[in-house]
Amino acid sequence: MVAMDDPERKSVKQLKTDDGPADQPLPLEGRGVSRRALLIGAGLIAAAGAGIAIARAVAPEQDSTASSLDPESPPTSSTTALLAEPDTSRTSQSDSAGETSLSELARPALPARAVSMWINTFERPTVAELPADVLETVNLVIFAMAQSAESGTGILKWEPGFQSYDDIAKDISRLTSATKPVLLGIGGSNDGGITLVSDKNVDEFCGSIRFFVETFGFTGIDIDLEPSGSSWSQEALVKTVRTLKDEYGANFLVGLTVALYAEHTARWLSLANELGDAYDYWSPMLYDYPEAHDERLVPDALKKIQTAVDGGVPSSKQILGFMCNAYYNTSPVAVTAQVWQAAEAKYPDLRGAFIWESKLELASNYQWTREVGAPLISAG
Repeated sequence: MVAMDDPERKSVKQLKTDDGPADQPLPLEGRGVSRRALLIGAGLIAAAGAGIAIARAVAPEQDSTASSLDPESPPTSSTTALLAEPDTSRTSQSDSAGETSLSELARPALPARAVSMWINTFERPTVAELPADVLETVNLVIFAMAQSAESGTGILKWEPGFQSYDDIAKDISRLTSATKPVLLGIGGSNDGGITLVSDKNVDEFCGSIRFFVETFGFTGIDIDLEPSGSSWSQEALVKTVRTLKDEYGANFLVGLTVALYAEHTARWLSLANELGDAYDYWSPMLYDYPEAHDERLVPDALKKIQTAVDGGVPSSKQILGFMCNAYYNTSPVAVTAQVWQAAEAKYPDLRGAFIWESKLELASNYQWTREVGAPLISAG
């Protein structure tokens, strides 16, 4: 995920942990369905509209053996007891991730006051490794990051790096059973060439989303299409969102994570206006530019919130995005607290805030979630 500063500034060097390279290596043995099988499944669904049938076709290859923990990994508290047992009505007797289906089931609603965490599944921690108090605070989970399986198409790829597919499906089921929506992030920086400019691309994209929803149990998507990799038209993206909403219902959440700079501000606002009620929240990325480093972020964030309001995005749909403790163009946690306090004072119905991302939070002992996220929830 990349947000940039004003157009006259030089681009910043990208040092942050991000969405995983498009050519990341094959998973270790024993992690479940092979990358090849997963990509074939998503691609066939995109091409043929076969839905769950292809997910079932690849399911026999997987097993439930999670990779062993790295002995040098930092210790974390288990949160299994905090979460409800998976809803077994969503799976067959085989309990395979390939049998998961939420197409006709209720999904958790977007929280009235959201504290969201992006979780990079190619890095630690896993959901089960999050401390109990952190998992209690976080009420909207977004997994990063589905990217292009074939540049110039809408076909997507995504896979967890440290868990079997069965295990991550069970984690998602436990989260949703605890009324926490779990979304799949789409795009990020250098996404490999996600393309949504034609009806064919729309069919490919929606087919891939069907595969991931039916296989893992995601309850929505977060669209983070950035100019570093993706290409999209408003007509195609609107058709994509409406297709998914029509198929899965209004409770299938769709978020827009946006970088507001140069011509991209008007472009995202135009998309939001045409989507209307078809998108559920708007998340401006308040990082990856110099003002994020200090108190200058406070007036800048207020300006971005007001720009969106003036452009037709109500403050009640806005979830502010932060990144902390990484490098110069990210924020000290204390600065994000100042931003939230100033923003909430002016816009008391703000929907919430998110933190990018779980690995950075682990490295800081979950400072943002504990010092900003938890009070944000209690005050809301």
